Amino acid sequence: GLMTAAALIGGLLVFLHRQRVDIQKEQIIALAFLSLLITPFLLPKMHERYFYPADVAAIILAFYNPRFFYVPIIMVLVSFFSYFPFLFRQQLIDLPTLALVLLALITHLLLNWKMLLNQKRSGRSLAR
Repeated sequence: GLMTAAALIGGLLVFLHRQRVDIQKEQIIALAFLSLLITPFLLPKMHERYFYPADVAAIILAFYNPRFFYVPIIMVLVSFFSYFPFLFRQQLIDLPTLALVLLALITHLLLNWKMLLNQKRSGRSLAR
């Protein structure tokens, strides 16, 4: 648990360091959100409440970069369905399924992060 989380987060930092890319504001916000999402996802004994900062960062990310409009929607839905059993004494979606949704979101964002870095390296503009 703890060693896996440290290795993956460390690997992400090494990857970013080796890219030798000037990181722009958009990438800093995306990286902050990824850090806030990946850390409680990987660490053992983390509960729903540890994703509060990731929920807020997802909203900031979507306002700063509207092409990520779906990220806060997914985060809020996952949070809502994870709190649902405690609020309403019913479980509509089981927690392993919600964890898979978060894993899919993390994977998608990591692949998108790599695409952003590659676009910047090749000289193409990230601006629309």
